[in-house]
Amino acid sequence: MTPDNLPDLDARGAQLVDPRVGLILAIAAIFAMTASASPLFSLCFFALSWAVMPLTGVPWRKTARRMAGPLGMAAMVLALQSLMTGATPLWSSRILGMVVSIKTEGLNSGLLTASRMAGAVSVFMLLSSAVSARGIFMALKWLKTPQALVELAVTMTRQTFTILETAREMASAQKARLGYGGGARTISSAGILSGAVILHAAGAAKRTHDAMLARGYNGSMPMSQLPPLGARLRIQIATGLAGVCLAFMLSRGSL
Repeated sequence: MTPDNLPDLDARGAQLVDPRVGLILAIAAIFAMTASASPLFSLCFFALSWAVMPLTGVPWRKTARRMAGPLGMAAMVLALQSLMTGATPLWSSRILGMVVSIKTEGLNSGLLTASRMAGAVSVFMLLSSAVSARGIFMALKWLKTPQALVELAVTMTRQTFTILETAREMASAQKARLGYGGGARTISSAGILSGAVILHAAGAAKRTHDAMLARGYNGSMPMSQLPPLGARLRIQIATGLAGVCLAFMLSRGSL
């Protein structure tokens, strides 16, 4: 989701899937992954999301960069649980005078948690690539999400990219002035940058609120309505939900 597709529904996303269909199926898939006790179930959604991603027109490298952070966190959770949870040693070795042991229970628990994280983030990444940000917000409103939460999400999305751009410009200015020339200077520059960004965010929030009031904001943001849900979209939702339920029951061995 980028600022460019906030004002109007992104044409590519609108052609790929209706926002309501995408959001409902994404929520169902994430809930199913959370309820499933099989890491393979979540990894199937992870692989499926990556396989479908090229259809959205998003380059692989861009997707990989976006996923690097969440996948790194999943790997860290897997490593920590494998080393710190459980009592049955699966592998042990002495490193720098310390006994490092991977436990069976921790490895199984870590695989489940990491696979859920990877699968859920991949599904959401696919949703945000196939549906515009404004489309998702309109679908949330259609699902009767509290108006205040939807408006907060809209404002946060808009301001996030503005703050990121500001932080990028400040960091570039610091680099031009040798602000990252050494270890101590790097830490000092990073702290100054963090404080400056926080102050800028607070000032931007005040200016945004004043601008909204000047434009007649009365506690409710106007937002377009999605057209009625037709028979074709209902069939798509029903088929998708049936597929998720079938996969979930297969993962549990219920069929």
